Amino acid sequence: MPLPPISHDYEPASAAEHAALSASDPLVIVAASARIRIDPVYYRLGLAGGEPQIRVREPVAKALARVAAGLPAGLGLTLLDGFRSRATSLAIFERIKGEIAAANPEWDGAQLEQETRRFCAHPSDPGHYPVPPHLSGGAIDLLLHDLASGEPLDFGTGFDDISERAESDYFERPCAGMSEAQRLQIRDNRRLLFWLMRREGFSNYPGEWWHFDLGDCLWARFRGGEYRYPAAE
Repeated sequence: MPLPPISHDYEPASAAEHAALSASDPLVIVAASARIRIDPVYYRLGLAGGEPQIRVREPVAKALARVAAGLPAGLGLTLLDGFRSRATSLAIFERIKGEIAAANPEWDGAQLEQETRRFCAHPSDPGHYPVPPHLSGGAIDLLLHDLASGEPLDFGTGFDDISERAESDYFERPCAGMSEAQRLQIRDNRRLLFWLMRREGFSNYPGEWWHFDLGDCLWARFRGGEYRYPAAE
């Protein structure tokens, strides 16, 4: 029986969920295991401030362990990014701006800046988020992989894709230029990741199928109440 469609209509977080999260929760390194693979993508790409490990707030790490324990047979989690410094956030912003500039060589600096901010928050912009989710340690970027081959499941786009296809529910609808069988496979892979994470209290950022939150400002936006985690640097 297929999983329900992706929906960002969340129940408010319970009092117990709020009580389990505290601004003093430490950042911890997530350990690799049989079901958890660590691939700090920005460190691998050599971006400024990138770390060779994945760090998140301790309750986030514990929730990820529960997700891993509940995975269907043959699947694992690949963790791509957790806590992110301001230096790394700026490097990502400039990297995306460079990609947009290469695709639109006729644009001036103001156009590039405006378009880049559609996809990526500038770390100096306090109006985008009260505390950038990754800077808080409450955000995690991840995907599912096949344990036997090590290959990621097909999610329809790569990580950090800036097209509309990165929207979590994009493949809930018919897609031109794609077979229905492939669309349904991608849809089901996204549904599986979404519901595995949602059942452990995470919320998902609708624009990025790979991004989930617990205790940060995006989580508070979807689950209600005040966010728990301030900046962690």
